[in-house]
Amino acid sequence: ATPFDGEASGTPVTSQSVTIQDPTCFSLDFDGVDDAVRVIALADFPWARPFTIETWAYWYDNRTQDIEPLLSQWNNGDPSGLQVSIVGRDHTDPVCGSVFAGEVLVRLADTMCMTSSEALTADAWTHIAVVALPTQVRIFIDGSTAGGMPNSDVPSSSADLRFGEQDGAAFGGQISL
Repeated sequence: ATPFDGEASGTPVTSQSVTIQDPTCFSLDFDGVDDAVRVIALADFPWARPFTIETWAYWYDNRTQDIEPLLSQWNNGDPSGLQVSIVGRDHTDPVCGSVFAGEVLVRLADTMCMTSSEALTADAWTHIAVVALPTQVRIFIDGSTAGGMPNSDVPSSSADLRFGEQDGAAFGGQISL
């Protein structure tokens, strides 16, 4: 993982895991402007196999941008990978159609999209999980199924995975990784 503040990159960690040295650090606080964590692309990341991505998120509902990116491979205008975001304000997504503030938005490449069946509560911790199985992708919010879609093919992407940032949009809140 590499800390990234929008201006300069830290030193990349090349191992498959990162050790947190300060045990009192339970979450990352993203300012909604230019904070992000970037994981250098791994050619062998198992997108094609079943996987679960989960986090605790504390979202500041400021409704100043369309999305609040939790994690994304959509950077530099390349929509070929995975995107998991909280909808920041009501808008029309080119693939999903109408989306509403507080919903969890999952996009696989630029062709498959789903949103959660419920909006998150702002200014509160929420557990979010995205589970990709061979035949479907599901969203879970606080342990309950909150959406799903067929999974014809989880896209393969060699793009960096970024937590808290996507093409200039920055997450405003806290993410516990």
